[in-house]
This record gives sequence, structure tokens and C-alpha cells, in this order.
Amino acid sequence: MDFDFKVTTWERITVPQEHEARVLKGIEDGEITCASDVWDICDDADLEYVDVPSEQMSVEENGGEATIEVIDNGGITIFQNNK
Repeated sequence: MDFDFKVTTWERITVPQEHEARVLKGIEDGEITCASDVWDICDDADLEYVDVPSEQMSVEENGGEATIEVIDNGGITIFQNNK
């Protein structure tokens, strides 16, 4: 049985120097709002998860969606904390 807990964490994208100004402008202009948006500009960027403590998310922070799920050995979700 699996017990899943949703947490927040940071992603870090490192882009080659020739793309830095374009990525910065995209962030400032609101065109880039998440790490995956960077791939549209620079497909040779490097992604890593920053090694910092993550924080448990609440159901409210997750737009009313579950942040804890229990999934049985057959892959069926048997509990969600948003119900």
C-alpha cells in the first residue's frame, strides 16, 4: 500500500549564458511562470530540485485538491484528505 503526501519544494533551472537575458525577461513579463516554461526558450537547460526542506501542503493551498492519498496494492485510491 502506498501513502502519498504532497509537499512544496523548489526547482532550479540553469540555462546557458546566451539564454539568461531572454529567460529573465520572460519571468519579469509573466510569460514564464514555472520551470517547464523555460524549455520553450531553452531546451538545453538543466533542472534540479534544490536540497532544502520541503513543506507539507494544505488542501487549501492545493486548490481544494487532496494532499494525502492512500493507494492500495491494486492501484485504487482508497483515501483522500479532501473528501
